[in-house]
Amino acid sequence: MGTTTGQTSSTVTIFPAVQLTDPNISYSRSSQLTVSSSDWSKNTYQCLVNHNSINFQKIIPKGCTASHNPTVKLFPGSCPGENNLKHVQLVCQMYNFTSQTIEVTWYINGIETSIENKITSLGMSNGQFSFLCKVNVSQAQWNSGAYYKCQAKDTKTGKKVEDTIRKCSDNINCLGINVFILGPTVEDLLVNKIAPLTCLASNLPSSTGYKFTWLQEGGGNLPFTTEDPTLNENGTYSVASVCSTTIDAWDKGTKYTCTLTYTGITSPFIKIISKGTEDNMSPPIVALFPPTSEEESSKEYVTYTCMASNFYPIDIYIGWSQDNQEIHKSLYVNSDPTWEVENASYFIVSKLKVPYEDWKENKAVSCVVGHKALPLHFIQRTIDKTTGKPTKTFVNIYMSDSNLSCP
Repeated sequence: MGTTTGQTSSTVTIFPAVQLTDPNISYSRSSQLTVSSSDWSKNTYQCLVNHNSINFQKIIPKGCTASHNPTVKLFPGSCPGENNLKHVQLVCQMYNFTSQTIEVTWYINGIETSIENKITSLGMSNGQFSFLCKVNVSQAQWNSGAYYKCQAKDTKTGKKVEDTIRKCSDNINCLGINVFILGPTVEDLLVNKIAPLTCLASNLPSSTGYKFTWLQEGGGNLPFTTEDPTLNENGTYSVASVCSTTIDAWDKGTKYTCTLTYTGITSPFIKIISKGTEDNMSPPIVALFPPTSEEESSKEYVTYTCMASNFYPIDIYIGWSQDNQEIHKSLYVNSDPTWEVENASYFIVSKLKVPYEDWKENKAVSCVVGHKALPLHFIQRTIDKTTGKPTKTFVNIYMSDSNLSCP
């Protein structure tokens, strides 16, 4: 039998005794205890066995768990001179600690100092804890070039980790903000017939204080929408701004500019994007594989595999349909495109799992691949239980709310 200290929600499976071939050991019997990860982390488990009035006890060791080294990152939470404040806020982010409590010590120019601070827990992830600590320091001292150090001590292991910072040479991105600009995907262009552009800002210290603008080459300002900011695990924020252009304008190589301004930063972030050249394009070779005989025997679920290879450039779309009805993307899994050096091209694999009954009823399943180098931009492979062999068709794709039609 198995026992545990504290309360736990678990299931126990007792397996039948098995006779062994070793003449000195007649039988073997197993018992399996299944517990939640949270119970495993906070409880101690032991297995008790009674045989012929003799008790055996074994405490189950926790073993080695995957862990990461504790990390400390120190950065300004505000830029010097922001809002004419007389202080500068410093933010100390601490990750991957084994203890729920830590000790934080601050140093100025190498000398330990007492600064009023409050440690905020950011919660636990994979059995390790993260924290955030903010302090205000004198702007005059900051401007003098003083060095500030945040040192965190794991109270469980005693390990100390630290990071040091001093004033930026100027206010150009002294907060470490990252800005990216992304163009439309193949699915956007070929399936949804839209051309959205996305400007993403991350590592923002606050959920306010930012402003986006969009410009189109030769066309002035563009309308756009800015999504609500999201809070990251490290206590910073990310926010995305999206504008839409026409597919024709994108295909012509029109340049688009996203500008982000942020309170306290003297120079704006400017990102420019346009459609790149597409030399040496290569269309994908598409293969559709039926379920295995082992899956058919199980009579539960069967898996279709679609592989597209030898394509260039990397942008590609893979979708599925069943009896000409589009299958939602949550029901299949696409791998990331992988570069093949010997062919100087990419390949990708998509897997679709459907109930055995659908396969038994001979419902036709199609894998639809979209790529710029294909005739009509799409190719479709279809298979069913009767034929067991895929057929190939070049298609136009028209999307409605739920249907995928192939004329």
